[in-house]
Amino acid sequence: MNQIFFVFAGFAFQKHHGNNNKRITHESGSALLELTVCIVVLLSVATFGFTSLASAFIAQKWAIAQTMTDAECGVETAFAQRWVFSSIVSSGRWPQFPLSATTNGAIIGQTPRGPVTANVTRTLKDLSANGTTTYALESYVVYTNGQRTYCKLSRVIRSQ
Repeated sequence: MNQIFFVFAGFAFQKHHGNNNKRITHESGSALLELTVCIVVLLSVATFGFTSLASAFIAQKWAIAQTMTDAECGVETAFAQRWVFSSIVSSGRWPQFPLSATTNGAIIGQTPRGPVTANVTRTLKDLSANGTTTYALESYVVYTNGQRTYCKLSRVIRSQ
């Protein structure tokens, strides 16, 4: 007796001589296997997409914080360059090293989530020599982003 097998849409049929088509039941679990493979592939693609999105968001947050700390260092540099030379020591804005003045929670920017703050520490180093009065005005902007802490320095040398 000649038998012919053929597969249609994942199901196997056995063709006999005549018009009897009988379904072979031992391959009926293949649809479940195909569905499982499809779900695994879909979840793998979704996981990759989510991790890519999360890493891009973290990088963007870091770039925004760096821009804000750069701007705050620019403000500190401008203050140091424009402060009246004779009142630098007496102003108290830059205490004589090893002392320092720290402003905790200085607002350095604004995001949709709220204000971004940093600690600004200022100090003055007297570099006077050969009859000239020279000061190094230093401002440290310290910003914490998650578990990492970043520090930027603004240093201005003023002499008279």
